Amino acid sequence: MKHLPRSREHRLSPSRALLLSALGALVAVSAAGQDLDAMTKWTEAKVIHYLIVGDFAGKMGILNGAHTIRHAAIADRIELEFDWDNQGMAILGSPVLRNAPTKLGAIDPPPPDITGCPPARIDEAPEFATAIRVTAAFVLLQIELKQQSAAGALPWLGERGMGRCGDSWDPSLSAEATFEVQLQLPPGMLLAMPPESTGYDLSKDGKSLLSKPENGWSWVITPTIVR
Repeated sequence: MKHLPRSREHRLSPSRALLLSALGALVAVSAAGQDLDAMTKWTEAKVIHYLIVGDFAGKMGILNGAHTIRHAAIADRIELEFDWDNQGMAILGSPVLRNAPTKLGAIDPPPPDITGCPPARIDEAPEFATAIRVTAAFVLLQIELKQQSAAGALPWLGERGMGRCGDSWDPSLSAEATFEVQLQLPPGMLLAMPPESTGYDLSKDGKSLLSKPENGWSWVITPTIVR
């Protein structure tokens, strides 16, 4: 198995911007004369439980042979669950990580100048994102993920690139890499604010914050006051 270099991806906006947005929204809500009791409960809470579900939809390089590479549409999901020290801004204990299998969609066709190819062969399915570690720097979550490309083979043109596509096969071994997603941890009091002032949508039941899709990722963040 060959190993790909470690990389950092999907960086989101700095945590300071989120806090300034929340403070600005708090001032606006207060000025409008709305009830601040709910926001006060969130800010005074000592421990908040977070359930975070991340869904990815996009493309992934699944096969990488000596002669060609092939991408495919994929979908994946990860779940994070942990208690949060609301005053000390830190994760309490060890987060629970759950990983769904990657769903493989349509594989991209071969280059336009190569025609009549049989389908690519997938011997081992790819895994786009497997959560292996979560840490926090203030309110910025750093989610470390492992990625595994598929194993299989791509149809090729035969010896010295001559002949018909599929006369020979270009083998592709499974390769492993790690990358990092950074995610703002929004304060629970955003649930008590008008969505237009927070940068998040609200779920229908009003219990979850829905992020705007970015870099293929969409997040559903559900905070609950523990005490």
